[in-house]
Amino acid sequence: MRGYFSSNLVTEAGKVDRKDAENTEPVLRISKRALSSITGHVTKGFETPYKKEVGGHLLGYHYKTGFYVSRAIPYNTPYSTRSAWGTIQYYFRKKGLRLETRRLKWLGTYHSHVEINRSASTGQSKEDMEAHLLSDRPVDVIVRITNYRMRSPKTCLSYKTMMASHVYYYDIGGYVKDLQDRIVTMRVESAAILPS
Repeated sequence: MRGYFSSNLVTEAGKVDRKDAENTEPVLRISKRALSSITGHVTKGFETPYKKEVGGHLLGYHYKTGFYVSRAIPYNTPYSTRSAWGTIQYYFRKKGLRLETRRLKWLGTYHSHVEINRSASTGQSKEDMEAHLLSDRPVDVIVRITNYRMRSPKTCLSYKTMMASHVYYYDIGGYVKDLQDRIVTMRVESAAILPS
């Protein structure tokens, strides 16, 4: 991710400058198209037997105070379980780079956390943090999906939908790496979902 980030908040390497991050909360904006793709994919994984985690690539660009996600591309993983989704990093990275265009860059990944025994997190697990720190992409998005309302951090984008007489609650948390490879929480927004 070198060469196309030029603001004070995010460096050339696509990481948040901690000094500026203290004054400005980074924001992740998700387009209606990308949000529809993400929620459709995580709902499909949630509705499979045993509720499977799923994930994919995020494409977009950097702007002064954060990132804008224009597209989300689901990724067919070699395996997926209730508490993990797996990729072969070499092929996942290769696909992410192939998806880039002149305008849209591969920003990072999204994946779901599904409800197990009335519990699910919007935060990164230890494995999520390790994968994010090892990645050369700055953004990681966690999408919690449940059939009931749960408390979520104020930085999450939270909403509910009804499909085929089922109610789904989505809480979307965003994370970005800073200059010291520390993970910073981003506020998540979308024009598709109006604040309540």
